[in-house]
Amino acid sequence: MFSLPFLIKLIVVKIILSLGYSGFLVYQPLIFSEPPQLQQLAARAVEQKGIKKNNNAPTLPLSVERIKPQPRLKEGSIFSSKLSAQSYVVLDTETEKNLIGEAENAPRSIGSITKLMTAIVFLENNPAWEKQVIVQKNDGVLGKLYLFDGDNISIRDLFYASLVGSSNNATVALARGSDASVEEFVKKMNKKAGELGLKKTVFFEPTGLDHRNQSTAKEVALILKYALQKDLIKEAVTTKKYEITVSDTFGKQTKRQVANTDILLFSDFENSPINFILGAKTGFIDEAGYCFTMETQNKEGKRVITVVLGSDTHFDRFSEAKFLAEWAYKNYLWPGQDGFEKLSQE
Repeated sequence: MFSLPFLIKLIVVKIILSLGYSGFLVYQPLIFSEPPQLQQLAARAVEQKGIKKNNNAPTLPLSVERIKPQPRLKEGSIFSSKLSAQSYVVLDTETEKNLIGEAENAPRSIGSITKLMTAIVFLENNPAWEKQVIVQKNDGVLGKLYLFDGDNISIRDLFYASLVGSSNNATVALARGSDASVEEFVKKMNKKAGELGLKKTVFFEPTGLDHRNQSTAKEVALILKYALQKDLIKEAVTTKKYEITVSDTFGKQTKRQVANTDILLFSDFENSPINFILGAKTGFIDEAGYCFTMETQNKEGKRVITVVLGSDTHFDRFSEAKFLAEWAYKNYLWPGQDGFEKLSQE
């Protein structure tokens, strides 16, 4: 006599054979279902359209036609320009497609671009905007100084001084005023980098003065994209001038003007495909060279993020970033633009 377990196994095998190989596939969702990225896209589309999900429906591959089409290079366009930047990239903001790049995945020091991550972590840890912080000498004395030992200033003004004027001691005081030690704050910065999937980005302090603060042109672009989703960061980095109020040890108040370090904010982009800047951040230390990242938009609403790391001079970083963004707008077609469908069919 056959045992009961053996008979059960025999019945299952017969059922599988009767269904055939195609029938067997239906019972293998973990192997043959769509990749997790496509599942997430499908779920997002369902949520946006308000469609109630049927959890009992079979898992089917997502149609390629439902994936957002990417910009396409115009026929005959080749980027061959030589720049002083050691690495650079231009990404389409929406799809994160690499439009132009050179050594974009090579880790480099990034200088004060670090302050974008500092601002992100600060905002995501319940800032007390009206809290007053006393600036200390060990907050730093390097870079453009808007603050001095003993100045009493609000957290809000520290935030703007850090991003608008790239003030180093304001940035350290901001981290210190977030109810965590600077060391704990930096741990949160590295944790956030991990959460964002940045594998080559690391921080040792919040200002960018330490050359060991490193990232890549590609990952800097992703940091900027994430940062500009926060309205307060977007507002700060596009503010041309900001007035801070400080009180000395005697309670006397003084107002000081903080100027934005991004000179392209003061450009009208006449005769340029760039319409305006949505946000940007500069960076410099000797080991990093001159660095800059910006997100721009053209008149048709197409947005790109440009990063240059290690340019030769203060002005090179701006002119090279502007040139790269303009080249992308002139030499790529986006969905909906004349000629895009033709390129899609080739």
